[in-house]
Amino acid sequence: MKTIMTVSLLLAVWVLDAAPARADYVMVPESRHQLFQAYGFFLDPQNDLFWRSPDRGWGAVGGVFPLVEFTDWKGKPQILLQGSANAGYLVDTSKLLLRTQTIDARVGLLVDVALSNDTRLEIGWTHESGHIADDVPDASLIGPNLGNEIISVRVIHDIDEHFRFGGTFKPVAGAAPHLKTFGADQFAEWFPWGQAADVHHHSLYAAVALEETGVDHIIPTFQGHIGILWGNHFREPHTVGLRLVAGYYNGIDPRLKYAQYMLATIQFGYAGMAFDF
Repeated sequence: MKTIMTVSLLLAVWVLDAAPARADYVMVPESRHQLFQAYGFFLDPQNDLFWRSPDRGWGAVGGVFPLVEFTDWKGKPQILLQGSANAGYLVDTSKLLLRTQTIDARVGLLVDVALSNDTRLEIGWTHESGHIADDVPDASLIGPNLGNEIISVRVIHDIDEHFRFGGTFKPVAGAAPHLKTFGADQFAEWFPWGQAADVHHHSLYAAVALEETGVDHIIPTFQGHIGILWGNHFREPHTVGLRLVAGYYNGIDPRLKYAQYMLATIQFGYAGMAFDF
């Protein structure tokens, strides 16, 4: 509770300082969220379809939608709706089926604001809800409820169009079942040849991230991948993006009920595609 009050106070001070006497605003503005996006995280809101070693699949439908932009405020802040649904599958090769085991939902709000041309601030709230599907092998997970409330304050910095790095403070405002109150992450991206001049040409990149969260103790979770991007990550305007990726994950289970009820950790390789609309 103290953390939420502190974040709210800091946000209120910034709003009072940034707001002009009479502010203009635009409803449903053009998104600038590609400038705030971190590619290194397996669970950030996006549309994706991955093969997970050795016999798993992973699919997500999600994204970020801008609601309003305050054009006269410092940094032109945008308020955005964010959400995703992530499904974990078992690949049944004998019958050529994907058997759905878990479906987790995340929904919330973000505030994106530019502190300078290269440095940005994102403040958010996310509600997480964990669910079990018909083909789950662990029947004990079917009944109990799972819901988390996460506050996030993220700073992002770019160096030319070659590097993006930053970190996030992510306190847990509420969790059922229990989660450690402390949460954080750090991330970095490297585009060795920069972003291609034409968004229809490919750009090679590498992304890594480290996340700290846990149920009864903090567990470091490493995520990293190499990818090929067709799209826009460092410039305006916003464009549809396609990424082909191959990566590695090691840490807390990305399936919410397995992580919080069974204290599961996991490691796997993955490959597939992600879409950003």
